[in-house]
Formats: sequence, structure tokens, C-alpha cells
Amino acid sequence: MPEQEQQLDGTPRFEPQGNIVKAKDVSHWKDGAEYLQAAKSEAKSIIADARKQAAKVHQEAYDNATKLAERERLEQDITVSALVNEQIRALEPDFLDLVIATTRKIIDTLPEQEQVASIASKAFERFREERQITIKIHPEMAEYTRVSLNKKMINSHHDASSITIVADNTLAKTDCIIQTQRGVTRAGLDAQLEVIQRNFAYSNEG
Repeated sequence: MPEQEQQLDGTPRFEPQGNIVKAKDVSHWKDGAEYLQAAKSEAKSIIADARKQAAKVHQEAYDNATKLAERERLEQDITVSALVNEQIRALEPDFLDLVIATTRKIIDTLPEQEQVASIASKAFERFREERQITIKIHPEMAEYTRVSLNKKMINSHHDASSITIVADNTLAKTDCIIQTQRGVTRAGLDAQLEVIQRNFAYSNEG
């Protein structure tokens, strides 16, 4: 009786005696091949399912980690934001002082006459609907400011007679006081910066 051998793929191979293959050997061979094929198919299915499950678990772990990281990042951002805001509040007075000092430095690069003329021009824009506007300024600033405003009023077709410029030697060179029916407004540079500081302090108290 010949020895039973196996093929490379594990399928039993039966060597027939002579030129005749016995029916029982054919049956064994078919059964073995079908079993092996079924086992291979089952193995492939198991591997595919395992890969799907592994991918699912990996994705869930990734999503959870991402959510956790995002939450921690947001919490960190909130904490940092709170600290930054706290530092800003603490530095705001110094920051305002710096802004005001810088503003003064920039404006001081302009001749005093131009400073006052510019302030008077802004006041004119603000109160131009008033019937009568009185602008009080230092005597050295009066003529330059008068000429500057006249040009502006001519260009805007405004009645120059509604504006009166009064030279007041009690005022500092960069002071400017506006009088209308509504009342008196200090419009000089120092007065404007003082208003900014007061408003800032008031907003911080609130």
C-alpha cells in the first residue's frame, strides 16, 4: 500500500495503484480539498472581521483621544485667556499712560499754532449747526487759527459770521474753549486727554 503524501497546500494526495484510482481515494481527496477550502474561507472571514473590529476600536480610541485633547486644549485656552485678560487689566493703567504719552509726543511734533487750529477746526465740525460759536484761544494762536478756519468755512460754504475768535491771554498756548448756546466745552489737548483718562477709569470701575 503506498504511503499517503500531502501536497504543498496541505491537501492529501493519494497515489493510485497502477493506472486505476479507487473510488474511496477519490472521495477522500475531494473531502479533504473541500474541507481545506472551507477552512481557508473561514480564516479569511475571521481575519477580515478582526481587521474591521481593530479598525473600529482604533478609530474610537482616536476619536476619544481627540475629544479629550480638544477639551483640554479649550480648557487651557480659557485659562490662558483668563490670565491674559487679568494681566491686561493689571497693565491697562500703564498702557493708557503710554498711549497718552505717545499721543502727546506725536502732537508735540506739530507747531502749536497747527495744534490749536486743528482743534478749533474739529470743534467747528462738531458745532457747525450752532448759530453762534465763540472760540477762545491764546493771543499768539488767534490769527493763524482765524485764517485757517476762514479757509475751511469758505470751502464748506459756511457763514463765517457765525464764528467769533476771542484772544484770551489767561489760556495756555494749546488751550481752546468753545462756547455755544449749549454751554462751554474745553477742547484743548490737555482737556481731551483728561476726559479720556476719566472715562477709562470709570469704565474699569464698572
